[in-house]
Amino acid sequence: MTNNLKIYTISLILILSLFGCSTNNVDNSSIIHLLEIEDIPTLDISDATDPISFNSLGNVMEGLVMQGQTPGEVVMGVADSYTYDESTLTWTFHINPEANWVNNQGELQRKVTAQDFVYSWNRVLSGETFQYGFLLTDVAKIVSYEAIDDQTLSVTLSENVPYFLSILTFPTTYPLPYETIEASGAAYGSRADSLWYNGPYVMSEWTHGSQFVWTKNDNYWDADVVKTSAIVWRVIENYETATGIDLYDAGEIDLVQLSGEFVAERKDDADAILIPDTAVYYLMFNIANAGILDGSPIIDEKAGNDLFDNEKIRQAIAYQIDKTYITDYILKDGSVPAYSFIPSDYLSYEGIAFESYRNDGYMLTNKDLAQTLFEEGMQELGYEPGDNNLTIEIINYETSSAALIIEYVRQELNTLFADYGVTVTIKPLPLAEKLLIYQAGDFELTLSRWLPDYDWPTTYLDKWISTNAHNLAGYNNTEYDALLNTESKSTLDAFKDLQMAEKLVIEDAAIVPLYQAAGIYLSNPSLKNVYTYLSGVKASYKWAYKE
Repeated sequence: MTNNLKIYTISLILILSLFGCSTNNVDNSSIIHLLEIEDIPTLDISDATDPISFNSLGNVMEGLVMQGQTPGEVVMGVADSYTYDESTLTWTFHINPEANWVNNQGELQRKVTAQDFVYSWNRVLSGETFQYGFLLTDVAKIVSYEAIDDQTLSVTLSENVPYFLSILTFPTTYPLPYETIEASGAAYGSRADSLWYNGPYVMSEWTHGSQFVWTKNDNYWDADVVKTSAIVWRVIENYETATGIDLYDAGEIDLVQLSGEFVAERKDDADAILIPDTAVYYLMFNIANAGILDGSPIIDEKAGNDLFDNEKIRQAIAYQIDKTYITDYILKDGSVPAYSFIPSDYLSYEGIAFESYRNDGYMLTNKDLAQTLFEEGMQELGYEPGDNNLTIEIINYETSSAALIIEYVRQELNTLFADYGVTVTIKPLPLAEKLLIYQAGDFELTLSRWLPDYDWPTTYLDKWISTNAHNLAGYNNTEYDALLNTESKSTLDAFKDLQMAEKLVIEDAAIVPLYQAAGIYLSNPSLKNVYTYLSGVKASYKWAYKE
């Protein structure tokens, strides 16, 4: 691939001026209070797959580099310098001698070494159930890595990867101290005291389902810029927006997202801000996922619900759902209907916007076509109108907005299946349990979401490669796999193939994109220097403080 990458038509990083971008060096120890609507599933960087885990990991741990304070900026993390030899495709990173490991009380344990990266990467590639090993081999194109000495890490690639440093900001690539894994065993990542930390904060407290606390790490190499003594996260499962707004109005939390009728009521408040997002929410069918084994899905057409083995049934559901109803009448928060899996106005290459290939998108709402496809599909499956005693179970999040969305989806399915005796049920679950069910392939249809890990289209599309551990739909299409294979392709040709691949997976209806998220929030005006990102870790609080 050629090294002339130009990614973004909007900033890779959104520096939210509405949060305030003051640069004064006031020593302010005011505690920041925030809200999370799910418990953290895990703090194991090798095992984490969800944005809630990544958000904490990106603030209590640190990799070689990290996202910074200006758009597109990658700044030093554990590394204090690096070089790249294009002739040998080798990166050399020099570890900051002031980078330290501490326990959850902030007590110094030892220095961070290059071997900690080798240990971490070996672990995620070990062939266990870790899903993100492909990020190192298939995306970053790493073919070898070694600790030259305690302070020097050498990484060799199979080809030039223009977005390589962006990948290294992602938590899967962070270091791990072997001592904590060996001491904690199976409990590693499930308790605050099972980890050592090397980021601007430590996880000093983690009461599952209730609260977790980030406390400033005084032994952090860049501790002087960390102005906040602690950030307290209140966890409210089965969350209702009204609860969060009450807490915000009472001064108990500093930031809350609006949804539903609260958007119209509060969007013009002086403390209301808009935070764009690149998360896409979608319906995912279990086509053939019988579980994840050794980092790949077991493809078995008997998995899931037999109805969804039929492409026309899946396509009918995609055409039946009016996505504008979800965004305009349920969410009302700035989210937009999704007729693609990759958001518009995000990724481009050499002036070519990724969305230029798809025009208005794929599978636009068409209820007449939905009915035709549905009837053809039921005939192909051997079903006639009548009481067929069929069932569909939808796995859902526990939030109030997700409940409204899936209730609407159920109504549309009931309309589509009205004459065929199909009962649709909904099963809301905590995120951690939902992820386990995905891994086991024990679901039929689910509401899911995906956020990019780095800034290139493969961060969305690698997910559906037949052997990818994130292919929880069990999608199996050799044409799609070939389009995702970048070997011997120029960057431009690979980019064009990715555009075609997105069309293929959506028109095969392995997934049904519903909406691209956005958020209108109420933010405490005294909260400053929170930097939010469009890929990887959702936000950095390294520079955050309250006036």
